[in-house]
Order: sequence, then C-alpha cells, then structure tokens
Amino acid sequence: MLIKVKHLMNRPGWGVQVFHTSVGMVIFQILSFISGLIIARGLGAEGQGRFQLIMATTFFSVLLLKLGLDEAVAYLIPKYHVEAPDKVFGLTIFALVFPCLISATAGLAYYVAAEYLEKVVFHVNDFSRDLRYLIWLLPSLTFLLMGMAILRGLERSDLRAYVYYYLVGGGFLSLVLCFSLNGLNLKEVFLSRIISYIIGGVAGLYFVARHIQRSPVRLSFIDLCKIYKFAGLLTWIGLFQYLVEQPFVDLIILSWVSNVKDVGVYSVAARISSVVSIVTSAMVVGAAPALAKTVARGKIEQWRRQYQTASIWMATLTVFLGFWLFLIRHVVLSWSGPSYKAGAALLGVLLIGKVVNGISGFNTPVLLSTGYVKYEFLLTTLTAGIMPLSAIFLGRAFGSIGVALATSSVTAFLALTRWYVCHRVLSLETNYRSVFLIVTIGGISLGIGILSLELWPFPQLATGIVAASVAYCATFIGLGKIFGLSWRYTKGR
Repeated sequence: MLIKVKHLMNRPGWGVQVFHTSVGMVIFQILSFISGLIIARGLGAEGQGRFQLIMATTFFSVLLLKLGLDEAVAYLIPKYHVEAPDKVFGLTIFALVFPCLISATAGLAYYVAAEYLEKVVFHVNDFSRDLRYLIWLLPSLTFLLMGMAILRGLERSDLRAYVYYYLVGGGFLSLVLCFSLNGLNLKEVFLSRIISYIIGGVAGLYFVARHIQRSPVRLSFIDLCKIYKFAGLLTWIGLFQYLVEQPFVDLIILSWVSNVKDVGVYSVAARISSVVSIVTSAMVVGAAPALAKTVARGKIEQWRRQYQTASIWMATLTVFLGFWLFLIRHVVLSWSGPSYKAGAALLGVLLIGKVVNGISGFNTPVLLSTGYVKYEFLLTTLTAGIMPLSAIFLGRAFGSIGVALATSSVTAFLALTRWYVCHRVLSLETNYRSVFLIVTIGGISLGIGILSLELWPFPQLATGIVAASVAYCATFIGLGKIFGLSWRYTKGR
C-alpha cells in the first residue's frame, strides 16, 4: 500500500547519484560475469545457448512492450512535479500497471504459441518448453524496470542503483550458487532469474511508495496521448541508438566481409570499449531528471550551469577512462587469450568514438528535456542509416579495422551533430578552455604512461600508470572545485 510521507526526504545531490550509478554498473558487470561463468560451466554449451536465446528474446520483447514509457517517466515526473503535481501519482500508477499488463498478455501469447515459434522461428528442438518461461520473465522484468524508471524520475538514482545493480545482481548470483551446489539445470537458472526480478521489483515498489505522495488519479485521455507521443519517439530513438552504439549490426556486417575469428576479436574489443560508456550512461541516469525539473521551473541560467557542469564532468571521466584503456589495451585484451591481442588497433579506433562522444557534452538529455525530442529522433534515424552502409563499404575495403572505423566515425558524428543542434537551437555554450585543459592533462597522463611502458619493464609500468592517474585525478578535483557538482543531501523538494 502506498504511504503518504514527505516528498523526497534527504534527497541526494546528483553527484551522489552519478557516483552510485557508475559504481553500481561496474559491480553489476562483475556479478554478471561471475554468474555467467557458473551458468556456462553448469549448463554446458547447449544449455547456455538456450538460456541466452531466451534472455535475448526477453530483453528485446520488453524493450518494445514498454513503448518507451520507462524513459519517458524519468523526464515527465520531474516536469509534472513542477507543472502538475496532482498528476504525479496518476502517472506513477499508470507507469507501473499498464506496461505490466501488456507484458503479461505478451507472455501468455508466447506460452500459447510456443510450439509454433519453435518450428517457424527458432528451429531449436524442444525449445517450446523454454519459451513458456516468458510468461513469468516478461512481466517480472517489466515490473522491475518500470519501478527503476520511476525512482530515477523521483531523483533517487542512488536507490535505483542499490536495487537494480546490487540486490538484483547479487540475488541472482546467490541463487545460482545455491542451485549449483547439487548440479545446475536450466529450470533452476530461469527460476533464479525470475525470483531476482520479482525481489527487485518489490523492493523498487517499496522505495517508490516511500517517496511518492498519494493523491487521486487525475490523468486524462489527452494526458495519456501526450505521454505516448513522447514515449513513442523514445522507443525508436532507443532502437536506433542500440543499432549505432552497441556491437550488433557491425558484428553481423563483419561476419559478411570477414571471418568468424575476426568477429570474435572485434566483439571482445567492442565490449572493452563499452566500459567508457558507463560514464555517459551514469550521467544520463543520475543527472537528466534534475535537468528536466530545472527546465520545467523555467530557471534558464541554472539550467545552463547544470549543462556545463555535467558536460565538464562527463568529458573529464570519459577522457580519463578512454586514455587509460588505450594505454593498457594490449594487457586488457590478453586477459581473454593471446589471440585477442590482435584487436589492439580495433580497440584504439573504437575508443576514439567513445571519447569524442563524452567530450561533446551532455546533449541528449538537453534535447529530450526541452521538448526537442524530434531532433534526437531525426539524428539517430540518420546515423542508423549511415552506419551499416559505411560499415559495409569500409569493411569490404579494409576488413575488421574498416568496420571499426565506420562504427567509431558514426558514433563521433552523432555526438557532434547533437552538440551542433544544442548550440544552434538552444544557444548553449561549451567551456572550451576547460575541455581543452581536460584533453591536455589527459594527453600528458597518457604520455607519462607510454613513456613508462617504453623505458621501464613491469612493475615500473604500474608506477607510471599510477603517477599519470594521480596527476589526472588532481586536475579532476581542481575542476570539481571550479565547476562543483552537488554532493550534499538536501531535504524537501
């Protein structure tokens, strides 16, 4: 039952939220890696393949079934708190109930059509039994994700991190470990996944109830139309961003123009480069709702300062992570095996696109929070069309390095066009001096690390990396003093 309490008591600053989100993402990746190892060893190659196929189907189905509402409420709840506070409770109830009903209906459809899908779509023997688990997986995952989206809209991304990254990730690992003591089977893995989603969803509902004020549901049909007009565009934006920024289309194209070995090396390099994206994802999750609330309040100067602050921090963290990964790219690749060292050039090229994306600024949340979602839609649509064409052309000419060049170039192009639109349409200014300082200090730190690599063997190499990291962190702290991010807890709204 929802409890009426003071709104957002002890709400943390968005610096705290970004910190918890980024740390949570790293820990979640570690927990997922350990869980994956246990599942792979326990189920074998065939069982692992079945599990991954079902989970891929689950995530893709939920992405469509949410209809963009999860991303929409993260921007709309802060806006409603300012413009129509009596509608926040109605939006919350609608966001929790309606997508779950759709997912439950879709899960039932999968259950009924399981045998047909096995024969026509998947062509895997006895796969209908696995497909029937979707009747539980779809609504439980939707319930979890919508609760996390509402917490984000309530500017409690720290609680979101506790639930999604720690509780769900740790809970799944604990259940898998318990089941593996007597031999792991596919049914137990699915059961672990479903239980972890339900536990996370219930915990999310509890925190939502603690931080929302109960009132009559006042959403009208016109309100719902406006919500889904915004959410519908976000659905397509999310799909197009997935095509451009995630290793999916480029892997398929590489399989056409090269061989399976190159696909394997490229996939590892792409996965390592995605570590840099943790920064941008954490910034968007933690800071975007605060930006949306400031826009709704009409505080233009504060909004501009928030944009500059978020952009400076995003650039600082991205450059640091990107340059550091570039420095140790051979070592990181070798962790996957000696044959993967050949992907050093691929990783270097992919990192360039990630770093440019971070340096370009906090542009996507600005476009979404200010009502210019159509620009984001057009830009992502354009790049989603350019990316496969350029990858095919460069891939046929240069192989895997050509596909990496296409992916990195399109990522950088999308980031720079977002920056251009924000500056032309919204007249936003970038603190070029600070960005130049960030890149310069990052380059010096990289140079120190490379010099240590050339002159000294290990462990002097580690000493050089530490020295470069200390120098860069000192600059980071100095910039934090100038462009302070709020790290304090505030009471009330």
